[in-house]
Amino acid sequence: MDSNIAKPEIQELPSAQGAGRPLAPLNESEVKKRQAIKDEIYRACIENKWTKVQQLYTKNKFVHESLLTRSEDTALHIAISYYNPDRDDSLHHPHLNCIKEMVATIPMENRLGILKQKNEEGNTPLHLAAELGIVSIIECLVNPEDPSLIRETNSKGETPLFIAAYQDKLKVFLYLQKYVQDEKEEGPIELCRKNDGVSTLHAAISGEYFELAFHIIHYYPSLVNHNNEEGMSPLHFLSRMPQVFKCRSYIPLMDSIIYYCINIKEIELMEYEAVKENGEDK
Repeated sequence: MDSNIAKPEIQELPSAQGAGRPLAPLNESEVKKRQAIKDEIYRACIENKWTKVQQLYTKNKFVHESLLTRSEDTALHIAISYYNPDRDDSLHHPHLNCIKEMVATIPMENRLGILKQKNEEGNTPLHLAAELGIVSIIECLVNPEDPSLIRETNSKGETPLFIAAYQDKLKVFLYLQKYVQDEKEEGPIELCRKNDGVSTLHAAISGEYFELAFHIIHYYPSLVNHNNEEGMSPLHFLSRMPQVFKCRSYIPLMDSIIYYCINIKEIELMEYEAVKENGEDK
């Protein structure tokens, strides 16, 4: 058995609807049968056999909540984490279609609970999709009627919105932002900070993602004066990056960011338009 495959489970994990209710233990024969199916799905994932993964996931509902690895990943975690937008199209499209169909297969009454399942690092499937930066995957995970999935945090206190900013995935950041902003086009600041006080603006500036920083300041102006646990504000980060002031391509953005930080002046921002093509990034 692959060392990464989870140990056999004695009973099913509680569903979103059945949490808290005792479940009858499975007999030994059923445990072995289900473990064999979970092993088969796991191997199909690592072998890029996405049509097979989709078929097994659709046919075997118990797999939706099952942990397939010692890192507590579900089949959906694995399918998303293995996605590579740069892979040859012959493998790319079946994989993307598989992920979409896996999500569509989950019964609505269990959907949110399953999508909120976290692996050992506290990441939901949406956290992994935000890190990839593929909007078409994000679209099938986020329900506009219930954006609570966007508020889930991992073990570091990072939301999917934070991860999108940390990875400079601008399109994903804007897509998620539109579901959490209020009538003033501002968002809840707690979505943009992690446990150590580092904010999305700290991350954007330290990564030299100045276009993204521009948008973060627009939606979260109070982050300009927000310090991390070491007492450092985003402008402190900026002041310790002399290299950016030597690059002519950065000067217009840098001037705009500093001016906006000081004056809280309205700026013109791009509107997010959902990209339907495959392989989009940032």
